[in-house]
Amino acid sequence: MPDSATLRMVRDAIVDDPGAWSRIVNDRAFAPMYAGMGETLKRAPQGYDPAHPRIEDLKRKGHTWHVRFTEAEVCSPDLMDGFLSACRTAAPFTRFLAEALKAAW
Repeated sequence: MPDSATLRMVRDAIVDDPGAWSRIVNDRAFAPMYAGMGETLKRAPQGYDPAHPRIEDLKRKGHTWHVRFTEAEVCSPDLMDGFLSACRTAAPFTRFLAEALKAAW
């Protein structure tokens, strides 16, 4: 889980550009990789509007994505292709987080 300063930077980026965040997390290919991931606060974090349209994301204690591979996929010589495809799908999400944290992308 990120520390509070890091989490605040991500939350602030979501507040500053909720449209970009929504396009990323609602993307048809990416949404299943993000949905339901991680712990959330019961209430809005201190300093954030409980009526914000992305409040459920602001309540998250962290942001991550995942993809599941079957045993057959893991044992396949094509595993790397599937992995790279998942990384490309998640790239806009990762870029948003990197930019929120002022990290190189």
